[in-house]
Order: sequence, then C-alpha cells, then structure tokens
Amino acid sequence: MRFSTVLAIATGAAAAFTAAKRLMDRDDAVEQLPESLQQPATRAQSFLVDSRRKLSQAMADAHEEEATAEDELRQEFLRRTGRAN
Repeated sequence: MRFSTVLAIATGAAAAFTAAKRLMDRDDAVEQLPESLQQPATRAQSFLVDSRRKLSQAMADAHEEEATAEDELRQEFLRRTGRAN
C-alpha cells in the first residue's frame, strides 16, 4: 500500500473519530449542522450514545463475571488444599 493511501485512510479515520466524539459529547452539535444533515446526524448520535451505553453495561457485566469466577476459583483452591472455612 502506498504511503499516500495509508495517509488518506488515517486522515479519514481521524476525522470520523472526531465527528463521532463530538456528536456523543455535545448535545447542541446536531443543531449546528445544515438542516439537510440534522436528521442523519440525529440518528448517528442516537446510535453512538446507545452503543456507548451497551458497551458500558457489557463491561460492567464482564467485570462482575470475572470477580465471580475468581472467587469461585479461590474457594475451590481452598477447598482442595484443605484450608476452606
């Protein structure tokens, strides 16, 4: 891949990231756009915020499951070594 192609892809990705971040962080970002872009931007904003909420919930669930699994392993180890309460 040529350097100019990689540079163009990286620039596009950075622009998309910046736009998505701005849509998620600023409530008034959609109103600042031209009217023809407000409806698609609102849908994108809703999708991004919903995705962030789902990801946060999935991460919290994963941490909870990890803690439960660690506790179960610890209890099993203590039981097998005869040090269980």
